[in-house]
Amino acid sequence: TNGGRGIYAHDGAGAVVVDNVVANGLTAAGVFLIRTGDVTIRNSQMNSDTVGIWMSDVGQVLVEDNQFDNHAQSGAVIDRATAVVVRNTTVSNNAISGLVATNLSGTIDLVNLTASDNVEHGSSVRGGSPTLSVTGGLFSGNDLYGIHFDAVSNATISNVTVDGNGAVDAAAGGIFASTSKPAAVITIQDSVVKNNVAAGSAGIYVGGTGRAQLERTTVDGNRAVAGGGISQDQSATAALTVRQSTFSNNTATATASSSVAVGGGGARLKTALIENSTFTGNTAGDDGGAIFVDVTAVDVQLVNSTVTLNSAGREGGGVYNEQSSIYLRGANSIFAGNTANSAGGTLAQDIRGVFGSGSGNLVGDIAGSTGVSLTFDLSGTAAALLDPRLAPLADNGGTTLTHN
Repeated sequence: TNGGRGIYAHDGAGAVVVDNVVANGLTAAGVFLIRTGDVTIRNSQMNSDTVGIWMSDVGQVLVEDNQFDNHAQSGAVIDRATAVVVRNTTVSNNAISGLVATNLSGTIDLVNLTASDNVEHGSSVRGGSPTLSVTGGLFSGNDLYGIHFDAVSNATISNVTVDGNGAVDAAAGGIFASTSKPAAVITIQDSVVKNNVAAGSAGIYVGGTGRAQLERTTVDGNRAVAGGGISQDQSATAALTVRQSTFSNNTATATASSSVAVGGGGARLKTALIENSTFTGNTAGDDGGAIFVDVTAVDVQLVNSTVTLNSAGREGGGVYNEQSSIYLRGANSIFAGNTANSAGGTLAQDIRGVFGSGSGNLVGDIAGSTGVSLTFDLSGTAAALLDPRLAPLADNGGTTLTHN
């Protein structure tokens, strides 16, 4: 049994594992490799062991067309490799995480990975300073984050579906994106992040330093205490840019009586530029049905964007700006058709708080906001709401659904 290992090798010039099945109760790992040089594992199945594959201090790694399921710990653990490619592989129903990569220094490419129904993360990249690429794939039903990384030089996530991860009592949900590298750029593009649930941030969490970009992505039906769709860590310095994306039907469950009385059904923001994007159908139990601008905010801007049909249990059915000295800025954007219950607050259907106009905005109800330009913006009042005459959310030829 090789000490509870199905295939065991160490201190070699390379390792190739092809067309194997290793299963049923091995106490260490199906494949256990240490200091073996380059590694290829292809077209193999590892089932019901302690760990599917475990390797450390290896060279270039190719894991392709495999299945690692039902292990007592994780499906695959890769530690200290020079470069990693995982392609067309499934990691599912493992008692810890699907795929764990630690202390990498080169690149890690996850291509068409299916990571589902694992007790912790679908995939997790920790430590080191690799460049991460996630292309295609499904991350679903994991009890913590579907995709998790906390130490990368750069990261690009493209064409993935992140669906139904997290739990109501977990601090995690769809994507955890963070880095301590000031020059790092994190890009999430052409993806769908939906139906994730968490006590913390549900759809996407952005933390650490560097820059984060969200492009041509749908964030829908996520639910968290605050920042249901996306949440920036309020102690972090990472700046966020959102382009051509839609936040719909997300929920922030905190209410005015909650221990964390903040909202942001669609987003909780600190430093962000939102361009050509849509916030619709989002709900907050407290403030900011679509967007909650935190008291720690540095700068939040909306340009050529639409905020409509969102609702808040208290104030700011569209947007709530908690920061009194920093403008929430808008230009050529629509803030209309939102609702606020205002229990214990001031009626503010569309915008609550300080607003800096870059001109060209349409605000359905000006009540509750200061700074809307009567010269360069169109605005209504509670007695005479301004109707933007938007069509229902639909496919209007872009990459996400929008109101026309």
